[in-house]
Amino acid sequence: MKLWSTSSARSLAALTAVAAVALGSFVGSSPAMAAGTCRSYNYSYGGNGNCVSYIQTLANHKLPTIAGYRIAVDGQYGAATRTAIIRIQQRWGLAADGIVGPNTWAALCSAGTVSNYAGESFTAAEWNAYRAAGC
Repeated sequence: MKLWSTSSARSLAALTAVAAVALGSFVGSSPAMAAGTCRSYNYSYGGNGNCVSYIQTLANHKLPTIAGYRIAVDGQYGAATRTAIIRIQQRWGLAADGIVGPNTWAALCSAGTVSNYAGESFTAAEWNAYRAAGC
């Protein structure tokens, strides 16, 4: 005996997803987990979650060349991450405000360390962050 039709099951799944988002119970600590990709959002001091980890990982691709150091990949957008993003923004000729918006995402998503044309290939971890962030 069939209790659910295929269309009923789809409707229930859609309704459940909408309710989860509306009630804030969507799994994940980042708005990008609910819709879109990390690159669809701006991130700044105080942010946290997977998308911040991707920002930190991608920043670490550039930092040794730009600043001579790396930052911890801990998913917390704190002072060290803000300083690192400002260094990258300055080097890339962007507004140095510490906010990871569309232009900073473009820089982070480039394999180039100091410009779109200079750099090396991503490591496996950087490539994973690149894909997961929506680059």
